[in-house]
Amino acid sequence: IEPTELSDRLLEMYSDRILCPHFHMSIQSANTDVLSKMKRSYGQAGVISSLEKIADRVPGAFIGMDLIAGFPTETIEQFEDSYKVLTQTPWTRIHVFPYSKRNGTKAASLNESVPQSQKMDRAQKLRELSLHRYQSEAMKQIESKKQVLVLKKIGRRINERPHGLSRDYWPVEIQEFDHPDKFIGKEIEIQIKEYVHNPQRMEGHFSGERINDKNNF
Repeated sequence: IEPTELSDRLLEMYSDRILCPHFHMSIQSANTDVLSKMKRSYGQAGVISSLEKIADRVPGAFIGMDLIAGFPTETIEQFEDSYKVLTQTPWTRIHVFPYSKRNGTKAASLNESVPQSQKMDRAQKLRELSLHRYQSEAMKQIESKKQVLVLKKIGRRINERPHGLSRDYWPVEIQEFDHPDKFIGKEIEIQIKEYVHNPQRMEGHFSGERINDKNNF
């Protein structure tokens, strides 16, 4: 969603457990001039306000964001301004996209393109910031308890062990889990024991133990 779509009513709805505390924000930049060139209806203040609202009203929510690196006309000063804002606001992960020209769009008609090498450098800097933040947020949650949806053991696997996705969108490897097939599609409670870096992806995953109680069948 965009910052302008983040209404008080929407945030109030997250008091109901039926909604998972996960937001994916279409930010694209945190610099007002760049956002204006993108024809966005919000500026830097709107970005900051939306992220702070989520953190205040839905504590612990996973906040993912889309950002474009090297949008046409983006100067190094504008990029650094956007980067500085990101270091000071609450979020969990950035999906970084180096700008790619698409014929027929208004952006494609902008003459001041950013050199490819600079686009890639800016994208890499954002990815490194994202990884640092992701790992930092993960380490705060060691020994916490999470409700985890058990997933099928197909497709992308975590060390071939049973795995799932927490309500706040963290991938979780489940240790010492007997008969996991019986729980596919169900939520179980997991105590997080460690954060494991995954060299095949930028981000890692949690590893934890199932808590056996009456709510876990």
